[in-house]
Amino acid sequence: MLLNQSDDHSLSVTRDTLADRAADLLRRQILVGNLKPNEILAERELSQKLNVSRTPLREALRVLASEGLVTMTPNLRPRVANPTLTQLLDLIDVLSSLERLACELLGPKITDSVLKKLDDLVVQMGAFPNDGEELDFFNIDMKFHLTIIEASENPQLITTHRKYNAAVYRARFMSTRWTERRPLMQEQHSEIVALLRQKNGTAAGISLKTHLQQLKTNVTELFNDEGSNEANG
Repeated sequence: MLLNQSDDHSLSVTRDTLADRAADLLRRQILVGNLKPNEILAERELSQKLNVSRTPLREALRVLASEGLVTMTPNLRPRVANPTLTQLLDLIDVLSSLERLACELLGPKITDSVLKKLDDLVVQMGAFPNDGEELDFFNIDMKFHLTIIEASENPQLITTHRKYNAAVYRARFMSTRWTERRPLMQEQHSEIVALLRQKNGTAAGISLKTHLQQLKTNVTELFNDEGSNEANG
Protein backbone atom coordinates (compact mmCIF):
# COMPACT_ATOMS: atom_id res chain seq x y z
CA MET A 1 0.00 0.00 0.00
CA LEU A 2 1.36 3.40 -0.95
CA LEU A 3 -0.11 5.53 1.82
CA ASN A 4 -2.02 5.26 5.08
CA GLN A 5 -3.31 7.61 7.73
CA SER A 6 -0.34 7.08 10.07
CA ASP A 7 2.07 8.39 7.42
CA ASP A 8 0.84 11.90 8.17
CA HIS A 9 2.63 12.33 11.52
CA SER A 10 5.18 14.86 10.25
CA LEU A 11 2.72 17.30 8.76
CA SER A 12 2.35 20.48 10.76
CA VAL A 13 -1.11 21.49 9.51
CA THR A 14 -4.34 19.77 10.48
CA ARG A 15 -6.50 19.13 7.42
CA ASP A 16 -10.26 18.77 7.53
CA THR A 17 -11.42 17.78 4.06
CA LEU A 18 -10.74 14.62 2.09
CA ALA A 19 -9.07 16.68 -0.62
CA ASP A 20 -6.76 18.37 1.88
CA ARG A 21 -5.94 15.07 3.51
CA ALA A 22 -5.15 13.46 0.16
CA ALA A 23 -2.99 16.47 -0.78
CA ASP A 24 -1.04 16.15 2.48
CA LEU A 25 -0.38 12.45 1.96
CA LEU A 26 0.63 12.86 -1.68
CA ARG A 27 2.84 15.83 -0.81
CA ARG A 28 4.72 13.71 1.70
CA GLN A 29 5.24 10.89 -0.79
CA ILE A 30 6.58 13.33 -3.40
CA LEU A 31 8.92 15.04 -0.94
CA VAL A 32 10.44 11.83 0.41
CA GLY A 33 10.79 10.40 -3.10
CA ASN A 34 8.28 7.56 -2.98
CA LEU A 35 6.68 9.23 -5.98
CA LYS A 36 9.48 10.05 -8.40
CA PRO A 37 9.92 13.14 -10.61
CA ASN A 38 7.99 12.73 -13.89
CA GLU A 39 6.07 9.73 -12.52
CA ILE A 40 2.52 9.49 -13.85
CA LEU A 41 -0.15 9.91 -11.17
CA ALA A 42 -2.86 7.47 -12.23
CA GLU A 43 -6.15 8.63 -10.72
CA ARG A 44 -7.77 5.20 -10.45
CA GLU A 45 -4.78 3.69 -8.67
CA LEU A 46 -4.33 6.66 -6.33
CA SER A 47 -8.05 6.78 -5.59
CA GLN A 48 -7.95 3.19 -4.40
CA LYS A 49 -4.77 3.55 -2.39
CA LEU A 50 -5.89 6.77 -0.73
CA ASN A 51 -9.43 5.45 -0.25
CA VAL A 52 -10.97 8.61 -1.67
CA SER A 53 -13.20 9.22 -4.67
CA ARG A 54 -12.00 10.86 -7.87
CA THR A 55 -13.43 14.30 -7.01
CA PRO A 56 -11.37 15.01 -3.84
CA LEU A 57 -8.35 13.37 -5.49
CA ARG A 58 -8.55 15.75 -8.43
CA GLU A 59 -8.90 18.67 -6.03
CA ALA A 60 -5.79 17.43 -4.20
CA LEU A 61 -3.83 17.21 -7.45
CA ARG A 62 -4.83 20.77 -8.32
CA VAL A 63 -3.54 21.94 -4.93
CA LEU A 64 -0.21 20.21 -5.53
CA ALA A 65 -0.06 21.66 -9.04
CA SER A 66 -0.45 25.14 -7.54
CA GLU A 67 2.50 24.32 -5.25
CA GLY A 68 4.70 23.25 -8.14
CA LEU A 69 4.87 19.61 -7.05
CA VAL A 70 2.60 18.25 -9.80
CA THR A 71 2.40 19.09 -13.50
CA MET A 72 -1.09 19.24 -15.01
CA THR A 73 -1.24 19.26 -18.82
CA PRO A 74 -4.43 19.25 -20.95
CA ASN A 75 -5.17 15.82 -22.44
CA LEU A 76 -2.31 14.22 -20.46
CA ARG A 77 -2.34 12.51 -17.09
CA PRO A 78 -0.84 14.47 -14.16
CA ARG A 79 2.78 13.81 -13.33
CA VAL A 80 5.15 14.57 -10.50
CA ALA A 81 6.92 17.80 -11.45
CA ASN A 82 10.42 17.43 -12.89
CA PRO A 83 12.04 20.87 -13.26
CA THR A 84 15.48 21.15 -14.82
CA LEU A 85 18.52 22.27 -12.86
CA THR A 86 18.61 25.57 -14.76
CA GLN A 87 14.96 26.24 -13.93
CA LEU A 88 15.54 25.53 -10.24
CA LEU A 89 18.63 27.73 -10.02
CA ASP A 90 16.78 30.60 -11.71
CA LEU A 91 13.88 30.17 -9.29
CA ILE A 92 16.21 30.15 -6.29
CA ASP A 93 17.78 33.42 -7.48
CA VAL A 94 14.36 35.06 -7.46
CA LEU A 95 13.45 33.45 -4.15
CA SER A 96 16.63 34.64 -2.45
CA SER A 97 16.00 38.20 -3.64
CA LEU A 98 12.48 38.09 -2.22
CA GLU A 99 13.69 36.80 1.15
CA ARG A 100 16.42 39.44 1.22
CA LEU A 101 13.78 42.12 0.62
CA ALA A 102 11.65 40.67 3.42
CA CYS A 103 14.57 41.10 5.84
CA GLU A 104 15.12 44.66 4.68
CA LEU A 105 11.45 45.47 5.30
CA LEU A 106 11.32 43.63 8.61
CA GLY A 107 14.54 44.90 10.18
CA PRO A 108 13.46 48.39 11.29
CA LYS A 109 10.11 47.20 12.69
CA ILE A 110 10.88 43.75 14.07
CA THR A 111 9.13 42.92 17.34
CA ASP A 112 10.18 40.88 20.36
CA SER A 113 7.52 38.29 19.55
CA VAL A 114 8.92 37.69 16.06
CA LEU A 115 12.46 37.49 17.43
CA LYS A 116 11.31 34.94 20.00
CA LYS A 117 9.71 32.79 17.26
CA LEU A 118 12.93 32.88 15.26
CA ASP A 119 15.08 32.16 18.34
CA ASP A 120 12.88 29.18 19.26
CA LEU A 121 13.18 27.75 15.74
CA VAL A 122 16.97 28.08 15.80
CA VAL A 123 17.02 26.20 19.14
CA GLN A 124 14.74 23.49 17.73
CA MET A 125 17.02 23.13 14.73
CA GLY A 126 20.11 22.77 16.93
CA ALA A 127 18.46 20.17 19.17
CA PHE A 128 17.11 18.10 16.30
CA PRO A 129 18.56 14.55 16.25
CA ASN A 130 20.35 13.41 13.10
CA ASP A 131 18.15 10.33 12.97
CA GLY A 132 14.95 12.32 13.44
CA GLU A 133 12.12 12.52 10.92
CA GLU A 134 13.43 14.44 7.90
CA LEU A 135 10.14 16.18 7.22
CA ASP A 136 10.01 17.45 10.80
CA PHE A 137 13.41 19.13 10.33
CA PHE A 138 12.30 20.54 6.99
CA ASN A 139 9.18 21.99 8.62
CA ILE A 140 11.36 23.81 11.18
CA ASP A 141 13.50 25.29 8.40
CA MET A 142 10.43 26.36 6.43
CA LYS A 143 8.82 27.94 9.50
CA PHE A 144 11.96 30.02 10.02
CA HIS A 145 11.90 31.43 6.50
CA LEU A 146 8.12 31.89 6.39
CA THR A 147 8.14 33.71 9.74
CA ILE A 148 10.40 36.35 8.17
CA ILE A 149 8.29 36.54 5.01
CA GLU A 150 5.00 36.91 6.87
CA ALA A 151 6.43 39.40 9.37
CA SER A 152 7.41 41.68 6.48
CA GLU A 153 3.68 42.50 6.29
CA ASN A 154 3.93 43.08 2.55
CA PRO A 155 1.01 41.26 0.88
CA GLN A 156 2.53 41.38 -2.62
CA LEU A 157 5.84 39.99 -1.41
CA ILE A 158 4.09 37.24 0.57
CA THR A 159 1.99 36.18 -2.43
CA THR A 160 4.92 36.25 -4.85
CA HIS A 161 7.16 34.34 -2.45
CA ARG A 162 4.49 31.64 -2.03
CA LYS A 163 4.53 31.05 -5.78
CA TYR A 164 8.31 30.77 -6.12
CA ASN A 165 8.77 28.84 -2.90
CA ALA A 166 6.24 26.25 -4.11
CA ALA A 167 8.24 25.72 -7.28
CA VAL A 168 11.39 24.81 -5.32
CA TYR A 169 9.65 23.12 -2.39
CA ARG A 170 10.98 19.62 -3.06
CA ALA A 171 14.47 20.95 -3.81
CA ARG A 172 14.50 22.75 -0.45
CA PHE A 173 13.45 19.56 1.29
CA MET A 174 16.14 17.50 -0.44
CA SER A 175 18.74 20.10 0.57
CA THR A 176 17.89 19.75 4.28
CA ARG A 177 18.43 15.98 4.20
CA TRP A 178 22.23 16.39 4.39
CA THR A 179 22.65 16.05 8.15
CA GLU A 180 26.32 17.04 8.04
CA ARG A 181 25.35 20.45 6.64
CA ARG A 182 22.73 21.22 9.27
CA PRO A 183 25.14 22.85 11.76
CA LEU A 184 26.09 25.41 9.08
CA MET A 185 22.40 26.03 8.40
CA GLN A 186 21.78 26.65 12.10
CA GLU A 187 24.79 28.97 12.30
CA GLN A 188 23.54 30.99 9.33
CA HIS A 189 20.04 31.20 10.81
CA SER A 190 21.53 32.43 14.10
CA GLU A 191 23.46 35.14 12.26
CA ILE A 192 20.31 36.32 10.48
CA VAL A 193 18.44 36.57 13.80
CA ALA A 194 21.33 38.44 15.44
CA LEU A 195 21.32 41.03 12.66
CA LEU A 196 17.55 41.40 12.80
CA ARG A 197 17.80 41.90 16.56
CA GLN A 198 20.09 44.85 15.79
CA LYS A 199 17.34 46.07 13.42
CA ASN A 200 19.87 45.89 10.60
CA GLY A 201 17.57 44.58 7.90
CA THR A 202 20.06 45.29 5.13
CA ALA A 203 22.79 43.14 6.65
CA ALA A 204 20.29 40.45 7.61
CA GLY A 205 19.05 40.36 4.03
CA ILE A 206 22.56 39.93 2.67
CA SER A 207 23.17 37.14 5.17
CA LEU A 208 19.95 35.37 4.20
CA LYS A 209 20.70 35.65 0.49
CA THR A 210 24.16 34.18 1.13
CA HIS A 211 22.50 31.40 3.09
CA LEU A 212 20.31 30.55 0.11
CA GLN A 213 23.36 30.35 -2.15
CA GLN A 214 24.11 27.14 -0.26
CA LEU A 215 20.76 25.85 -1.49
CA LYS A 216 21.96 26.38 -5.06
CA THR A 217 25.14 24.45 -4.28
CA ASN A 218 23.19 21.61 -2.69
CA VAL A 219 20.69 21.39 -5.57
CA THR A 220 23.49 21.34 -8.14
CA GLU A 221 25.22 18.52 -6.29
CA LEU A 222 21.96 16.58 -6.07
CA PHE A 223 21.45 16.83 -9.82
CA ASN A 224 25.04 15.80 -10.49
CA ASP A 225 24.72 12.82 -8.15
CA GLU A 226 21.50 11.71 -9.81
CA GLY A 227 23.13 12.00 -13.24
CA SER A 228 26.08 9.90 -12.08
CA ASN A 229 23.80 7.25 -10.63
CA GLU A 230 21.82 7.02 -13.88
CA ALA A 231 25.01 6.74 -15.93
CA ASN A 232 26.37 4.00 -13.65
CA GLY A 233 23.03 2.22 -13.67
